[in-house]
Amino acid sequence: MTGKEDNETPLVTRQDDPNMSALGKTIKSRIHEKMAHGFYDDKELSHVKKMKLAEVDAPTPVVSTEDERTELTNLYGEINDRWDTIRPIDVESPRGGIVGAITKLYKRAYRKIIQPALNISLIHQAQFNASLVRTLNKTFEALVKAEDEIKRMSVRQNGLGRRMWRLEDASEDFTARLESAEENGVDLASQVKRLTSALDDTDRQGIFLKRRIVTLLEKIENGPSANDVAVAKKEIERLDSQDYVKFENLHRGSREEIRERLKVYTTWFEGLTDLLDVGCGRGELLELFRDAGMEARGIDINETMVEKCRELGLKAETDDALLHIGKLENGSLGGVSAVQFIEHLPTEKMIEFFTLAIDKLRPGGLVVAETVNPACLATFCGAFYVDITHNKPIHPFALRFALERIGYSDVRIEYLSPYPEEIRLQPIPYTESLSGAGADLVVEYNLNVEKLNNVLFSHADYAVLARR
Repeated sequence: MTGKEDNETPLVTRQDDPNMSALGKTIKSRIHEKMAHGFYDDKELSHVKKMKLAEVDAPTPVVSTEDERTELTNLYGEINDRWDTIRPIDVESPRGGIVGAITKLYKRAYRKIIQPALNISLIHQAQFNASLVRTLNKTFEALVKAEDEIKRMSVRQNGLGRRMWRLEDASEDFTARLESAEENGVDLASQVKRLTSALDDTDRQGIFLKRRIVTLLEKIENGPSANDVAVAKKEIERLDSQDYVKFENLHRGSREEIRERLKVYTTWFEGLTDLLDVGCGRGELLELFRDAGMEARGIDINETMVEKCRELGLKAETDDALLHIGKLENGSLGGVSAVQFIEHLPTEKMIEFFTLAIDKLRPGGLVVAETVNPACLATFCGAFYVDITHNKPIHPFALRFALERIGYSDVRIEYLSPYPEEIRLQPIPYTESLSGAGADLVVEYNLNVEKLNNVLFSHADYAVLARR
């Protein structure tokens, strides 16, 4: 076992002669490959992290310590001083007196008589020693250069580690920006699509209004009649109704968004026939009923809205909701839906609406009324008061009580349109490392966050479902 966790060949080792050009090409190749795919794999990320740690924790690699290097230098000095075995001996003696004089005499005799004869035998040894010393000197110089090179390599490796780590951070930042740009692009495309649809509607309405205005102008050339005045008044009301259509297009959302949110209604009304959608608006719910094979028609006081429904091939007519329901035969409806309708009515009119509806439903018939949820305080920052035609918010418990008093059975509340997690207050992540007072504080904080979320950011809307 080598102790490594993978079989990757290291880019730099002490034994190798480092090739900086090859090293740079390898690193660049890896970086470009990962950037082309938009991510680094786990092995590469691990390698970069190790380089990051190396710049902080790893000591500079050296051949030896300073003491060892000094000792090695001294040893090489001794070898260079003593390699020559045929060098004449020193005849001087540190001793004085008669002993020193005898020693000098002996050394001179040795140097003159014995050493020349010995040198004949030792000359080959001296030549070998000279070659060995030159080799050792070259080796020592190479070791010193290698140590200096490794030090420089260590510095460059740490620099590469820092640069690669910065490149990793830059790549992650670039990826995040790209994802954000993609999201903005999708949102922009949705807005452009919505704007295009609104422009198309405006163009059709302009052509229609031009035709009507021309007709009225032709009539009043010879003086307006009482009927012309009534028609003009109706046209003024029609123009006002078109302002609300524009408001719906801007603030309620696209048809696709509303259809997706209202899909649950086909489940609630499943098996029922003769459905009436009160305040049908642009007809999203009528479309869902039609696509599900359920017989339904709509009414709305806004003539422009009704015309849009008819353009889609939906059954709809312009009428006041209470007057229209009042004219129906008792027991003629299987279900009544009212999406974002009852908050526009005064309290007494709302009670009248539900009282009329229960009479017109067959036994087992269903009424579903959806409205803004005032139990969620965030709705008052936008959803409710952004529409100035809203009368007042209706608490779900108050509405359920009112329907039970009217005579409905099986009355229940369904909460809709939950706020997304990114808008809600975020708790502190709880980990096993927490203990004592810190853990208790986190738990208490998270409980309070959940309480606030239930009051501030729960569900934007609710629907009340009741049967006759």
